[in-house]
Amino acid sequence: MLDFLRHFAAGCADYNPSFFGFPTWYKYLVKEGKINDNCELVNFELQDIWSIVLAVTEMVIYVAGVVALVMIMWGGFRFITSQGSPDTTKEARNTVLYAIIGLIVSISARAIINIVEGIF
Repeated sequence: MLDFLRHFAAGCADYNPSFFGFPTWYKYLVKEGKINDNCELVNFELQDIWSIVLAVTEMVIYVAGVVALVMIMWGGFRFITSQGSPDTTKEARNTVLYAIIGLIVSISARAIINIVEGIF
């Protein structure tokens, strides 16, 4: 597995720890200086697995936030096009409500990750 991790992401030479605004799985390894000029991991230790887990968790939270925003827009579209139908209006309101709750949870999770990142 370490051989797989040693050579990863094409274009990692610029050490930009984001991909279309989303963090990469090796984001925290770049910060810790665990990547050399040849895009290889150096001095990889067991504790570095937690850095990878933290970065992957951050990616999942970003995706959850984007999905929540898309669902808010979908619920708004369904609400506008419900034409006064009580059932469709209720479903659209619930979609928006649950998407807002999901967005709040993802923002809270991101704040918790920032706290954990500061601790480690």
